[in-house]
Amino acid sequence: MLAIVTGASRGLGRRCARHLAAAGADLLLVARGTMALAEVAAEAAMPGPRIQVSTLGCDLADPDAPEILHEAAVRLGGADILINNAAIQGSIGRAWEVPWRDFEAALRLDFLVPVALCRTVIPDMKAKGRGWIVNISGGGATGARPMFTAYGAAKTALVRFSEALAIEAAPYGIRVNAVAPGAFASDRRKLYRHPKQRPAQPR
Repeated sequence: MLAIVTGASRGLGRRCARHLAAAGADLLLVARGTMALAEVAAEAAMPGPRIQVSTLGCDLADPDAPEILHEAAVRLGGADILINNAAIQGSIGRAWEVPWRDFEAALRLDFLVPVALCRTVIPDMKAKGRGWIVNISGGGATGARPMFTAYGAAKTALVRFSEALAIEAAPYGIRVNAVAPGAFASDRRKLYRHPKQRPAQPR
């Protein structure tokens, strides 16, 4: 069983990798930071040789990223699980003041990229007659997020998409969930406390 985890180099993605490995899943870990990704892969492989852990250094903002990820997954037998965890907060500020390029980038990475990855893996899951997609929504979907408008809008859209996709995919044995994990200690939490120190980075 192959589980794909995006944004796997730290935070929630790293935790997902550990838990999936402990459950016996083979892993395809995806992130931009290849050195950090290698550390997570070594950590996830600790349960023993019974699982296979592969990594893919990939910037999901690249338009070719979904196809690159799909090809990597096919070489490993095709995706059974997809954890869409990678996200960015985007520029912090009022909706009309943040740079449009940053606003658009947050909408793309936090909504359109997860949608593209779902569309990429579902045909393989249909062929197997099973699959599980988990889209990480976060607090941006539970209420208004002033100063994080693009992030909140994207996460809200991701929840609605997940709900509709769950109905569409259910007849093919594919489960789809949107999960808001709540607050936990991570680099992202530090950014909440000091929003002016540096731009938000992808998890």
